[in-house]
Amino acid sequence: RQNTPEKKGNNINDIVMESILLTKKQAAFDDVSVEYHFSEDMPPICVDKGQIQQAIINLILNALEATPSGGQITVDTLFSLQAQQVEVSITDTGKGIAEDKMNKVFDPFFTTKETGTGLGLAITHGIIEQHGGSIDMRSKQGYGTTFTIRLPIRKGDKEAD
Repeated sequence: RQNTPEKKGNNINDIVMESILLTKKQAAFDDVSVEYHFSEDMPPICVDKGQIQQAIINLILNALEATPSGGQITVDTLFSLQAQQVEVSITDTGKGIAEDKMNKVFDPFFTTKETGTGLGLAITHGIIEQHGGSIDMRSKQGYGTTFTIRLPIRKGDKEAD
């Protein structure tokens, strides 16, 4: 059971960078390159840093597992003034997800891996929803997958001002 988020003002770029550094300690990064492009001028967002970090780490680790040797993971952040939200996209050059499995990836206990609980994406989805955000996935077999997290910027968040 997930804890209630303890939300404070945070810079999403800092959270993403820390998440990349934490996952880089994993041996699997040896032959997969990680590129990142961060949008400047990110407004602070009011989030539970630990929970958002867990969500991003889950997505990076999934991307790592899906990416073959010599492949690449790209992490992008974007601020959408119009939508009043920040976006974090994690793209891999793995084999992609079959169309018939795409609508199941966030279901608890659903997994395409030989080992795994099938809870990582369900937990990630829950964390993002608890923060009033959304997560979606685009995948093309043979090309890879992109997961995009969108988190709202709430005006009037005392901690985020």
